[in-house]
Amino acid sequence: MGIMSPVALDRESTNAPCPTGLQKRQHSESLLPSASRKGKLTFMAATSYRYLVNIPSICQGKTIVEGTRIGVHDVVGLILNGASVDDVCRSFPELSRAKVYECLAYYEDHRTQIDALVAEQMSEEIR
Repeated sequence: MGIMSPVALDRESTNAPCPTGLQKRQHSESLLPSASRKGKLTFMAATSYRYLVNIPSICQGKTIVEGTRIGVHDVVGLILNGASVDDVCRSFPELSRAKVYECLAYYEDHRTQIDALVAEQMSEEIR
């Protein structure tokens, strides 16, 4: 899960209207307060993904693009093997560029997990 840099607010400024960056984020992030220290309140953004889901009964619970059986690891595997975003969209016509980029964002936040799935998939293809 990706975390943005904390934004510290002075206690006096918490009564002021929220700057645009601290209002409710659409789709990708929500603000979660963390422990208050010495009169400062810190907010950290929790990342969520608009197009990605985990459904235990589909693809063994791996993260997939919603409405498909295409795993994030499938998209990342293509990219790691030299495909462009447009190549991925041609390989999976049901994916938009936004969905491919979201898979890449998820990969950045879960690199170890996705690398293991890609390696497993590549070793199965070699057999």
